Amino acid sequence: MSPDDPDGTQLVLEPDAHPAARPFKAALVTDGIPFTSFAVDDVQTEHERLVALEVHFTRPPTDAGTVMVAVFDDTCGNLVQITAEKSAGTPLERLRAQGELDPAVGDLDDLGLPLRSQGGELPSA
Repeated sequence: MSPDDPDGTQLVLEPDAHPAARPFKAALVTDGIPFTSFAVDDVQTEHERLVALEVHFTRPPTDAGTVMVAVFDDTCGNLVQITAEKSAGTPLERLRAQGELDPAVGDLDDLGLPLRSQGGELPSA
């Protein structure tokens, strides 16, 4: 619980005394699988902040399609993932941002593709 937000989110940690807990956690870490994930506003910014606090990352900020992710070791035998949705934008904006679309293309009509209606028919010219 944060002193800045006493009514905010609370994280409760369970002990790992059960005989199955330690081998389970060890297998996840060996395979690089985070058991916990937290959403953040910006993975790169959080990564930089946490690295400055000497947090060890096992996966640096990585593009995973529609999200950015990074994984760190919590020093208690767990991997923790932070994730942030990338700006959605329009399909054309995403293609431009990825460098996969000629900047001269203004909209879908400029692509010259035959677009189908919801009924599957080509629009008449």
